[in-house]
Amino acid sequence: MIGFYRSVNRRPSERARTHILAALDQVDETHRLPIWLRFCMGFDAAEVAEALAIPERSLPSLIASGMHELCRILRAGNMFADVRTLELALAAAPIETAPSALM
Repeated sequence: MIGFYRSVNRRPSERARTHILAALDQVDETHRLPIWLRFCMGFDAAEVAEALAIPERSLPSLIASGMHELCRILRAGNMFADVRTLELALAAAPIETAPSALM
């Protein structure tokens, strides 16, 4: 199993980010979009809710479910990443890789 975890203070490698973004593309859109806006675009909860026209109180559940799905997809590919590593990798993702639903 390949581990992406390095340290809480270091960003994941480019290789790790590539794998994580590929896995994120497999997460259903309902969960992918809130994750993308929150971690990649840096929107706060109110901004994500407004952009997606959903109640702000729904976000924690959507994001947690999406991150769980993302971890499951990575594990299925013999890769491991904890949630903090995923957050760091997504924050470092180039914006031009945004999901097509956001374009």
